[in-house]
Amino acid sequence: MNDKKKTKAQLIEELNELRKKFNSYDEKICSDFIRNCHLGTEEHLLENLSVLNSVNDGILIVDLEQKGIFINDLAKQKLEFRSSDILKKKFLPDIFIPSEDITAEEILTMVLKNGKSYTSSTEKLIKKDGHQFYVTISVSPFIKAGNINGAVISFTDITETK
Repeated sequence: MNDKKKTKAQLIEELNELRKKFNSYDEKICSDFIRNCHLGTEEHLLENLSVLNSVNDGILIVDLEQKGIFINDLAKQKLEFRSSDILKKKFLPDIFIPSEDITAEEILTMVLKNGKSYTSSTEKLIKKDGHQFYVTISVSPFIKAGNINGAVISFTDITETK
């Protein structure tokens, strides 16, 4: 691991390279997400984007109205989505088939109102083309300055283990 601190210019250059990977919708979502969440400086932006796109989980973030504000690279790949497929849309009911007797909207409402996370070991998600795959899923409140501002949905594809 390289402990050498990077200069601001190096971080900005890396940030610009990351931005090139995103299409225009992704850049808008990324900018809105960072601005709405007040994640801080450009250095923090780079770190947060790197983390969100490095994990082995699909990550989707929704606002208090249950509308999408962010999707990481793995979620795009697994769901065959573009950012424009979720941006400012209530997409979860269209992609999530809960195994319990509860709807996707009820899960999000519970998380957003009560601040309690929902986790399940076997659920199904639906790709854009209609194919389904098994996941473990976690829906957690997104908290900023002590207030719930949305929900983070993370999932891991477990199809091969089923």
